[in-house]
Amino acid sequence: DGLEERLDAMREEIKTLRRQVEEARAERARAQMAQAVEAGRTIAGVKFVPQQIDGADHAMLAQAWDALRQRSAEKTVGLFYSVVDGKVNIIVGVTDDLAGKKLKAGDLLAAAAAQIGGKSGGRPNLARGGGSQPENLDQAIDAAAAAMEKALG
Repeated sequence: DGLEERLDAMREEIKTLRRQVEEARAERARAQMAQAVEAGRTIAGVKFVPQQIDGADHAMLAQAWDALRQRSAEKTVGLFYSVVDGKVNIIVGVTDDLAGKKLKAGDLLAAAAAQIGGKSGGRPNLARGGGSQPENLDQAIDAAAAAMEKALG
C-alpha cells in the first residue's frame, strides 16, 4: 500500500521534472533567439538569421522559428540547426509576407541540405531536413544565403 503511494509520488515528480526541463530548454532557445536576431545579417532588405540551437530536434527548432516570428513577423528568414550524434537537424522558416511569393523555405533548405549530404522538404513558409556532414554547416548557411540573394535578386 505504501509502495504504491511512493510510486505515484515518484511518477508525479518525474512528470514535473520533465516539464521543468522542457520549459528550461524553451527559455534557452528564446534567449538564443534574441542573440541571433542581433547577429543576423540583411540580404536585399530581408533579415537572415542563422542560429545553432544545441541538442535540438526538429520540434525544438520549429519552436525557435516561432519565437523568431513573434519578434520579427516580416521580412525575415530563419535557418536553425543542431548537431545530434553526428547528424544535422535543420529547418528554414520564411515569414508569411515573403513565403511562396519571393522566397520558398524548401528552396533555401534544399540549397543548404546539398552541402551537408542531406535531404529536405516542406511548405513555402517552413521546411525541415537533415544531413550527415556537420563539418559543412558553414557552407550550408552560405548556400542558403546565396539562394536567398538570388531569389530576391
